[in-house]
Amino acid sequence: MIVVDNYSECLSNILSNIKRSIYDYNEKIKSTGYYLKPYHIVNKGKKKYLYIGKYWYKIISENKLKWIYIGKRKPEPLPDPPNIPLLDCVMYIEEGRCFINCPKNILIYDINILSL
Repeated sequence: MIVVDNYSECLSNILSNIKRSIYDYNEKIKSTGYYLKPYHIVNKGKKKYLYIGKYWYKIISENKLKWIYIGKRKPEPLPDPPNIPLLDCVMYIEEGRCFINCPKNILIYDINILSL
């Protein structure tokens, strides 16, 4: 597990390195009506969980924009999304610290995108 004392720096580094690639991907698939949410923050008690590139939506534009949750699996036949090294990691913020717990199959150089 990686622990970073300055959670705002941690989030800033993680998101700045990943958001751009997801935004570019969403621009490519825009005509399909699907959207990969770059990140999602969930508050659970004193913890804030950060999920990166996990949730898919279908965007429908009628009188107003509607976001319909599709799930965690990429809809077919979309191209593969960009590689997100932290996709399978559990990240949360508690008491001003950022905790990142990754499965053993994620190598340490994959986490260098954090620039910590």
